[in-house]
Amino acid sequence: MARWLASAVAAIVLLASAGSAFAECAWLLWIVLSGSPAQWTTQAAFPSQQPCMSEARRLARVGLHPPDEALDDPVGAVVILKNKRGEIEKAMNYECWPESFDPRGPKEVGR
Repeated sequence: MARWLASAVAAIVLLASAGSAFAECAWLLWIVLSGSPAQWTTQAAFPSQQPCMSEARRLARVGLHPPDEALDDPVGAVVILKNKRGEIEKAMNYECWPESFDPRGPKEVGR
């Protein structure tokens, strides 16, 4: 849940401050699997934010079975994977970011 909140805050700040600066650049769809450390992979590139967001939200619902949930968020969608008792086991985020922005944060040595 903290990851979702951090992503939401970062998205709001980024998109509000950037305005239309990113409107004409490519957008990348990232898949983030929760864990320590989180696993980040790029899924696809899109010419603008809207088709990226649509695909993120579509992918979040593909093959979804109760008690799992898919929720839209400001940067895409999150899938909450639960066990049979309804307890959260993992989260998978589908996030859209401008290609010029690396959502993983500052580069570390070896990355």
